[in-house]
Amino acid sequence: MHPAVIISLQDVTCVLFEKDLKRPEGIDQVEFLLSKNVIVLTSNYNLNTAIEKFAIKDVGELPVVDFHNRRKVVGMIKRGDVMTACNRELLERRL
Repeated sequence: MHPAVIISLQDVTCVLFEKDLKRPEGIDQVEFLLSKNVIVLTSNYNLNTAIEKFAIKDVGELPVVDFHNRRKVVGMIKRGDVMTACNRELLERRL
């Protein structure tokens, strides 16, 4: 069983702008771009945890995985969506 992997925009950008970057022999281009230490969310995380996860690698989107099977991606969530939810929560608490 292979570990779950994702290709991020940062991964692609790094390769596009690194002229001296050498990929190991025998590795396909796509395989060379894969992020193997993927930060994920599960649906049971709260908003604060989600914000912390986004900050770890400064990414704009994170995969949401099944709580019982972390290799099964059930969706993607954007940083902006989390921030909007946080702002809505703060406004509701003020009312």
